[in-house]
Amino acid sequence: MELREEEDFKERYGFALDPFQEKAIQYLKEDQSVLVVAPTGAGKTVVAEYAIARAMEEGMKAFYTTPIKALSNQKFRDLSAWYGLSRTGLLTGDNSINPEAPVVVMTTEVLRNMLYERSDTLHDLRYVILDECHYLMDPMRGAVWEEIIIHLPMTVKIVALSATVSNFEDFGGWLNALRGDVGVVSTQERPVPLRHYYFINGAMLNLFSEKSERTVAEYEKKLSGRQGDQGKRIRPRSLIPRRSQVVARLFKSKMLPAIYFIFSRAGCNAAIIHCMEEGLDLTNAEEKVSIEEQAMASLEWLPEEDLRVFGYQGWLEALKRGISSHHAGMLPLFKEIVEDLFAQGLIKVVFATETLSLGINMPAKTVVIESLFKFNGETHELLTSTEYTQLTGRAGRRGMDRVGNGVVLYHPMVTFHQVQKLARMASLPLVSSFRLSYNMALNLLKSYDLGESIKIVNSSFAQYTADRDVVKLERARSRHQSLLSKLAGEMSCERGDAESYLHQRGEISRLEKEMAQERRRKRVQLINHELQELAVGDVVVVQRKGRSHVAMVLSMGVDQRGNPRLHTVDERGRHLHVNYQHFNALPQVLGHWEESLANGLSKKKAKEVRAWLSRFEIPPPEPWEDVEHPHRLREEIKELRSALETHPCHRCVNKDPCLSIARKANQLRREIENLGRQMEARSDIVSRKLENICEILRRLGYLEGDRLTERGLALSMIYNECDILLSEALFQGIMDPLDPQEIAAYLSCFVYEARDTPLSGERNERGAGKKKPGGGGTFPTINLRNVIKLTLEHQERIKSLEVKEGLDLLKPIDTGFLQVVYDWAGGCDLRYIVDNYPQLSAGDFVRSMKQVLDIMRQLCGVVEENALAEKISLAREMVHRSIVAYTSAVDIIEEELLAGE
Repeated sequence: MELREEEDFKERYGFALDPFQEKAIQYLKEDQSVLVVAPTGAGKTVVAEYAIARAMEEGMKAFYTTPIKALSNQKFRDLSAWYGLSRTGLLTGDNSINPEAPVVVMTTEVLRNMLYERSDTLHDLRYVILDECHYLMDPMRGAVWEEIIIHLPMTVKIVALSATVSNFEDFGGWLNALRGDVGVVSTQERPVPLRHYYFINGAMLNLFSEKSERTVAEYEKKLSGRQGDQGKRIRPRSLIPRRSQVVARLFKSKMLPAIYFIFSRAGCNAAIIHCMEEGLDLTNAEEKVSIEEQAMASLEWLPEEDLRVFGYQGWLEALKRGISSHHAGMLPLFKEIVEDLFAQGLIKVVFATETLSLGINMPAKTVVIESLFKFNGETHELLTSTEYTQLTGRAGRRGMDRVGNGVVLYHPMVTFHQVQKLARMASLPLVSSFRLSYNMALNLLKSYDLGESIKIVNSSFAQYTADRDVVKLERARSRHQSLLSKLAGEMSCERGDAESYLHQRGEISRLEKEMAQERRRKRVQLINHELQELAVGDVVVVQRKGRSHVAMVLSMGVDQRGNPRLHTVDERGRHLHVNYQHFNALPQVLGHWEESLANGLSKKKAKEVRAWLSRFEIPPPEPWEDVEHPHRLREEIKELRSALETHPCHRCVNKDPCLSIARKANQLRREIENLGRQMEARSDIVSRKLENICEILRRLGYLEGDRLTERGLALSMIYNECDILLSEALFQGIMDPLDPQEIAAYLSCFVYEARDTPLSGERNERGAGKKKPGGGGTFPTINLRNVIKLTLEHQERIKSLEVKEGLDLLKPIDTGFLQVVYDWAGGCDLRYIVDNYPQLSAGDFVRSMKQVLDIMRQLCGVVEENALAEKISLAREMVHRSIVAYTSAVDIIEEELLAGE
């Protein structure tokens, strides 16, 4: 890029470039790749835009990759507004617009697939921008980043953009080791300073002020001890600010627009209803008109009846007041409208889930975090420092705000000190989530032999960090071995060998423990045998909290380990489930209740039983005369003790110092062995898994030796977590009996993943009425029931092969969306879907349907059998209609491009 052109590029921005931006641009000018690590909102995108401009000046291409389709769509709109639609393209699972343009935005999966398929689109590629590349930590999709970095030709330069991570030097070291000439640029400075606040009971306190901690303590003490109208203590929960109260305070303090993070879709929607009911109105008349005009213009493509189904009027009314939500459950087009209006400053507050923190360009003046707890799919956990930084990084608009504001609300489960500590903590390290798959293994072997493939997977960041660990472990082992040699010299004594003496003592101790364990096992067996002989109504002595009690057997059963377990009642009327652990000796039957207990104990009878049990006296326990020590162990211990007494060290008065050194030597040997095991576990961890995967592929007919079969070539083109099971369904003819509607429903099982409970609708008027495996409703047809049953059998067969090879790759199929797809492909309208599946949000419905369409698109390129290919193509047409066909402003752009041709 010429000097004048470079100056023109910099003049696009209304601010001078920061030193880190200038440094990154200099690396690109020197024809190097670059890793840029900076806080959210610091301006990393400027470096990416320079790379794009440079590529276009040289007549070459630049690819801009993102982790999610929504971010790809937004970047496409941004770049097409900058460079024009004719010079900008988009490639996602949903859209293919102008793919040969000089600037193409795509998801990382698309680029990964292009590299494996050696697509012609890669010709003349100059730069690849890897936006949000810290996302390679994601356990499900993070490996894609590493695959791209490994497979990109060396002639292509990488612009990797990452939020702050503590070990960026390691990541940069890996990039340099792999590709060479990678400049690493890092900054912790934000262009707009961030102020941290703590909101409690209407008061907004400076998080780091010395007075704030005392103020919070006073609030808690005052309100937790005060009496209410009914004389009840007011709990600290009353200190939590109401949502409308927070928004009103921000509005009054001129701290809007704001993103208000609530880690729940339902919470976001409830917040809007609450603010509307409280009468909040954050916009003026002119802004209301502009909001309505833009929203209606963006939605004119959709039928009015569809809009009504998704609550368009209520959504628009809140929008006009400057209030909205943003989460994965929303219709994608609704989210894009919110993003555009927020960027213009027309929307004043957006209630959002954490999905908004991932790359979407929606800077705000203030960020509010309602709770520092987030549900991770299994439990509620405190935010990490990286997550906190990512969320608050949205606060502060460059060139518009003097400062940004991060506000955390009071929560009774999180102390003020914890909030302070989280705000001060450094970001977490970047950890590889590289994970081999059947598809990846086949794509490697399609282009390389096994040796080269192993070399490639050993180039992963996962192996790089493991190798660094091996070096550290080797150093530790060397230190231990040197110390061990030194101790060996100190133990040298003419009177005897202290280590052999210590070993003999250790053997005696080990055998005594083994004998004690054997004695305990026999006692447990004897007690369990006696418990099995008891009858309902028998009276025995049980131990409870260190005391003996007389108890009567009410019923008998077994525990989770198969041991006898009794339901008893004692002399005080307390019910207790007892097993062998409640007996210090063999159970003694003291008496028997003759009356029937089949109908349980009435109050009257329970009183009689208590009185009867109180008459019994507790006898002393019977001795364990029938439990003998194992003869072999007793004899072996006797022989060792005799040998120990004749050992030279036994009678040495100075043996204690020698034994102390010997113990240290033994501990060092154990640590050296442990370090060796750790080194072995880390050495070539990825390549060993590749060999295990190849073994399964050979058994299933996808490889002959190291060469791909016809099946292997097909599987190499299927990108799915159930890839090998889906391939088996194709080649075993499992799908052949299905019609197009059934095929659409069946394929949903390979892509759907339920958020909560399986979806189910009322199927009384139609359907086969057969329960799905694992629950979740009924199958709509006998055909589908039989096909799913057969698929599950193949799934179990593959999982058993994985267990033998020490792998866990195949994701189980999920039938939770099957009925929905069957209904939709059968022509049911939106109203029917919404009424019959109320748990299903608009966003989930569209996204899951798009995933079904994407897997059908992949299969159309794989299936050669005409009849099945025709049915899959017809199934796509049945699904791709109405709201599924029109879900994004990008679709509208595509329509405009087609109309102009």
